[in-house]
Amino acid sequence: MDFVSVEKLIKILKEKNINFGKGNPYNRLRYYTKIGWLPHMTRKKNEEGVITGHYPTSVIDTIEKIELLKQEGRSNEEINLTFKKRELINKESIRILDFIKKININYLILLLIIAGFIIEIFRNNSPNEKIINTEIQENKSIVSEKKIVDSGVSFLQKNQNLIFIASSRVSPTSIILLNFFNNIGYNNNYYIKEIKVGQGFYIETNYQVPNESKFNWVIIE
Repeated sequence: MDFVSVEKLIKILKEKNINFGKGNPYNRLRYYTKIGWLPHMTRKKNEEGVITGHYPTSVIDTIEKIELLKQEGRSNEEINLTFKKRELINKESIRILDFIKKININYLILLLIIAGFIIEIFRNNSPNEKIINTEIQENKSIVSEKKIVDSGVSFLQKNQNLIFIASSRVSPTSIILLNFFNNIGYNNNYYIKEIKVGQGFYIETNYQVPNESKFNWVIIE
């Protein structure tokens, strides 16, 4: 983390036309610190080697935001609420990042596959009754109430429109999600043509794909 001395901070803020009023700018900074808008100073050596108070350089942006809110006529209480909301958002962002760091990478990949599948559904918007339900709320239900029993990556070769995916885990009640990594052709939709219980399933497209097309598949029970 980078720090800036109080003296240098005041100089920078004055150059940015920050209004400190008629009082001492140092007292204004201390007041902002007291009411929780700024972090406490850290004692460090300045450029002359003298021990003095320092703030993180991030307070420059914070003070500019305070000044902007004041210019909009916001009261101290309103500014307080703004900072509290921002703090809650930051804490939630950190919590989510921590969760992502801890999550099993394989599970994360499967979640991304499912997310990609949902996006692909909207892009294709196929009316074929065999294609997986396109309602986003129902897909959310699929993810929360079912479990993944098998998954993989396969390729449709150029000028091919039918492929068999082998899987012993497929059953009559299986829900199969597909997600192509690249464009399979304008107005070209894909669907599950046939399920062979305990063996696998056929994927078919309306037309032969113009290029080799990589895709994920996921079986959910």
